[in-house]
Amino acid sequence: THSVVQHDGATDFTLRDANMVDFQVSYTGADKVNLEHMQTVGIVGHVHEGTPPYFHASQIIFNY
Repeated sequence: THSVVQHDGATDFTLRDANMVDFQVSYTGADKVNLEHMQTVGIVGHVHEGTPPYFHASQIIFNY
């Protein structure tokens, strides 16, 4: 599970994993999402290398 750290209504946001590590997410799914601070979600996608690396999410799972 992952907790939402920052989301401004756009498609890019920050999640925190179970080890308390924050990471950037770029969401490209078809459904618009409205995430709340510290909401728990699951994500489906893959990691992109780079500086910084980020997770490319195609799906967000609520009630995870």
